Amino acid sequence: MIIANVVAYVVSATSLVIAIILSATVLGYDYRLKKTVAGPIAMGATRFLNVFLGASSALLAEKSQWNGRKWNLVVYCDICILLITIGKCQDVLH
Repeated sequence: MIIANVVAYVVSATSLVIAIILSATVLGYDYRLKKTVAGPIAMGATRFLNVFLGASSALLAEKSQWNGRKWNLVVYCDICILLITIGKCQDVLH
């Protein structure tokens, strides 16, 4: 998750904030909330934040004045999402 947050930092401060909140939500779900009444709410929040993180890079790319950098931002944020997802899948497999 640390690498994913660093990648989000490269994209923008907004993406970093969303990535940190997403990471905290994933950790909260994994270690405290999974088997409680709040578990489904936490899982829904992680899915929402995952989509919101992807959208943050697309919105930033639209506002970007550097056309060459536009798609790089989207790719960086998608890499961040992929890293968080891989980390989550590894927890399930072990």
